[in-house]
Parts: sequence; structure tokens; C-alpha cells
Amino acid sequence: AYHFAEESVFLQFAHNVEANYKDVPYHRFSHGVDVVFTVFRLLQLTHAGKWTGVIEQYALLVASLCHDLGHFGRTNQFLVEIKHELALRYNDMSPLENMHCAMLFQLCQHADTDVFAFATAEQQKEARKIAIAAILHT
Repeated sequence: AYHFAEESVFLQFAHNVEANYKDVPYHRFSHGVDVVFTVFRLLQLTHAGKWTGVIEQYALLVASLCHDLGHFGRTNQFLVEIKHELALRYNDMSPLENMHCAMLFQLCQHADTDVFAFATAEQQKEARKIAIAAILHT
């Protein structure tokens, strides 16, 4: 069995993820949980273990939970049109999704919420690449 973080670290991470989701009609924590369950089920149904590695599956699950982290209920196009700070920071290219990625990995900068703490440097690099790609494609 693979172990990428202590259980207490993962639980604190999940608590912080929940705290960073906003209370908006759709893009809230319950939506993130729904998506992570759906991805988990799809990984099972497709026998993902036969065609992808454990770190890839783990990264997809973490990304699924965090894919709308910090979403405040506006669209990317709206942010671009009003020249919102996020649109300016990310050059009008998927400002919300870029923010979601940044928030995920900002959480992982702290020892008590680093869900990739026990991954090797190479695994961490791969997990980051996969999580970013997954979130940017939402």
C-alpha cells in the first residue's frame, strides 16, 4: 500500500479545503466531494490501476477535491471583462482554474496539510503536473 501523507495531515488538509470553499450556490465543498467520488468511481470502473500508477490516481483524486477551491461564483469571462485581479495575474487565461491550482499547492506548502509529504521528489513533480492539468481542463 502506498502512503503519501499521515492520516492526520490528510484530515487537516481536507478540513482546510472545506474551509477554503466559498458558500456559493454550486461551486461549494459538497460539489468538490461529489466530483472526487465520481472520479474515484470512474477509476474503479475503468480498472485504472492497470493503466496508470498510484501517484497519478492519487493526484487526480486530490485535484478532484480541490478543482473549484476558492471559487466565488463568477465566470472566467466575467473576470476578464472587468479586469479582475485574477484575470490580470493569469493573463486572461483560465484565471479561476489557475487560482484553484495555486490554492491547492499553497496548502501543500505547510507540513500539517502537505498531502504529498511522503512522495518522492519525482512523485511530487508528477503529481503537481497531473493535478494542474486536471484542474486546468475543468
